[in-house]
Amino acid sequence: MMEWDEFVDAAKAISWVAYFATADAGGRPHSCVVSPGFSDQRLWVATRRQAKKYRNLMVNPRAALYWPVGGDGPGELTARGPVVLHESPEER
Repeated sequence: MMEWDEFVDAAKAISWVAYFATADAGGRPHSCVVSPGFSDQRLWVATRRQAKKYRNLMVNPRAALYWPVGGDGPGELTARGPVVLHESPEER
């Protein structure tokens, strides 16, 4: 497992976008491209309430992000775990 700063540096070196995967209540997967942000040992993405990823996270608050091999990074990179939804940018 990487330390936080090492992870952020690797993600930024690979690409400014990542694939974001969620699943609905029935376990059906969904993926989309996002541009994640990093602050205070948190990884965040913005979304709209109308988005499939938001609706999925409301019923199944887990996600995975994937950065494919590219850029000057160390190779592919994956992050996965629980998600906390925040309603305002100040909460992130």
